[in-house]
Amino acid sequence: MQAHPWAALAWGVLSVIPKTIGAQMNRDQKVQQLWSMTAGMLSFLNEAESAIEQCQVRIVSKMMQQMYKCALFIREYCGKGFISQFDFVSAS
Repeated sequence: MQAHPWAALAWGVLSVIPKTIGAQMNRDQKVQQLWSMTAGMLSFLNEAESAIEQCQVRIVSKMMQQMYKCALFIREYCGKGFISQFDFVSAS
C-alpha cells in the first residue's frame, strides 16, 4: 500500500525536524564549550597579569585577539541563532 502523495510529502518534511534539532543542539553545546574555554582563558590571563614577562606580551596579545573574535562569534550566534528562539519556545 502506498501513502497518499501529500502524506508522503508531509512525512518527508517532518522527518527532517528531529535531525535538524539534534544538529542544532550539538552546535549550541559546542558554542557553550567555546564560551567556557574563552572565559577560562580570560580568568587565567587576569590572574597571571603580574607574572607576564615582556617576551610573552606578543603571545598574550594574540590570545586576547582570539578571545575577542570568539566573543564576537558567540554574541552573533546567540543574538540571531537558535538559542534565542529555543528559549522563547521553551518558556511558553
